[in-house]
Parts: sequence; C-alpha cells; structure tokens
Amino acid sequence: MTKDIEAAFRSAIGLLPDQVQRQRPPATPVPIVVASATENGTQFKVQAVPGRVDLFVEPVSNDPRSFPAFTDFGIIPESLSKAKAFCHSTGSSTYRQSFIVRLAKRLPDATGFGDEFVRILGVQNNLSGASDLVFQMNKIVRLGQYDINRVLKWAAEVAQFQQISFSPAMPGQPSGSLVGLAHFVSYVMDINTVPSGRAFDAGGQISVLEKLASVVQRCAGFESLGDVK
Repeated sequence: MTKDIEAAFRSAIGLLPDQVQRQRPPATPVPIVVASATENGTQFKVQAVPGRVDLFVEPVSNDPRSFPAFTDFGIIPESLSKAKAFCHSTGSSTYRQSFIVRLAKRLPDATGFGDEFVRILGVQNNLSGASDLVFQMNKIVRLGQYDINRVLKWAAEVAQFQQISFSPAMPGQPSGSLVGLAHFVSYVMDINTVPSGRAFDAGGQISVLEKLASVVQRCAGFESLGDVK
C-alpha cells in the first residue's frame, strides 16, 4: 500500500480526504490508516492495513429520521471506476480480490418478512410471523481464467436510529430516544476470487475487478433462487 494515502485517495477518488486517521500498536494490533471524504450524500473511505486495502462507498444522510440509501444502480459502475483507479497505488496483489454490494428492500413492518422469503426461496411454506430469517449460498464459478466465489445472502433486518443526549443533571449519563425504525430484507453479493497464489500488478488487478463486477451486475438482477444459475 502506498505510503502517501492522501495523494492516492485524491488520485483515485478525485477528492481531498476530509480526515486521515493513523493508528499504530499498541493502540491497535496492526498499523491502520483510514482516509475518508463525503460529497453529495456519498462517503468514500479507504482503510489500509498491512497486506489489505478496503474501499467503502456508502450513502450518508444528515436526517436522523431517514435511512441513507442510493436510489439507482449507477453507484456500482462508479465504485468500480474508483476501485480500478486505486489499483495503481496498492502494489502487487497475491491473495484475493473482492467486490461486495449490499441491496435492501424496505418493508412496511416485520409481518412482511415471511412473504418476502417465500418469494425469494420459491417455496410454499407458510412463513407468516417469522422474523429471524437468513439464507446464504456459496458456489465456485469459473469465469475465464479465474475461479470465483459467488456468495449470496438474504437476511431479514430491523434497523433503528437513536438520538443520544446528555442530561445536565446527570453528567456522563446519556439518555436515548428512538427516532427511526425500519424493516428491510437485505441482499448481499460477495463476489471474490479463490486464492491461487498468483501475483497481480495494477493491470491484472483491474482485469480481475472487471470480471468480479460483471458477476455482481448479473447477481443484482436475481430476485429469487430460481434466477440463480
């Protein structure tokens, strides 16, 4: 990983980082560097530890009553473009590359979890009232010269925002109030290479990312297990 995280961040993301945090042992088990910037409701964050670099592209919101989300799939190719640009700063990759995307469908309340999983699984079971629902599958698929893990996971989730305030009468004792509650069925696509021991320079890493992104784009269209090939 490049020593000049700010220059690498600006080159790949096109923004100066709003903040750069560096921690070293004994504060953390390994040295860690985090650089981030926010623009137009999107936070870009790079986290680097020895041997690994993660790029996060996440929605943000200043309204505590709303849950941040992207509204279209255009963020996927945009994220790919920035990840490819960052490959020129990461050095050789010898282990694994991943492209992870999380989609979510909001439901009016928890009573919709069961019907949504009936549709996803393509079963006739009565799942009414069920809430602790998770289904995950992993299949190794061959794509050109690469073996790729295609990990797909659906889960029922309840998300909430709480507003924390400190009472002057009780210093140091926070009080919280619920300001947002939502029910989602999340769909996570974790598309990653099977470790092969091969080393990839920047060009090789970009080629792998393009392959991973092509799988993500196909998986994003899966609405039920019947779509999974």
